[in-house]
Amino acid sequence: MITLNKIYATDCEVCASLKDRDAALIKDREDYDFAEHDLEVFGAQPSRLRDYVVNYHVDEEGMVELPVYAITENGRIQASTVAKDIEDVRALVTAWDQYKQQAAG
Repeated sequence: MITLNKIYATDCEVCASLKDRDAALIKDREDYDFAEHDLEVFGAQPSRLRDYVVNYHVDEEGMVELPVYAITENGRIQASTVAKDIEDVRALVTAWDQYKQQAAG
């Protein structure tokens, strides 16, 4: 199963602007799930995804730009991006879909 993960904060304006629009991108797709992770809770719970976000999306000052979207497949992190708008989220999903199609031959 492929999951589109959203790491967000309640006080993030971009996160709020994408609410529901991001999940709608994949809602009719049987091969995708959608999971939202509040940064405050997410940061306190050790996980492979949390460690990935820390390694790839936290800057030198210990800050993370939000929202971060990450695609996981069967628990493995495959791709991620910091989204500024819905087109960034769409591009992440499209790029992963294209990769999967090419890999399948």
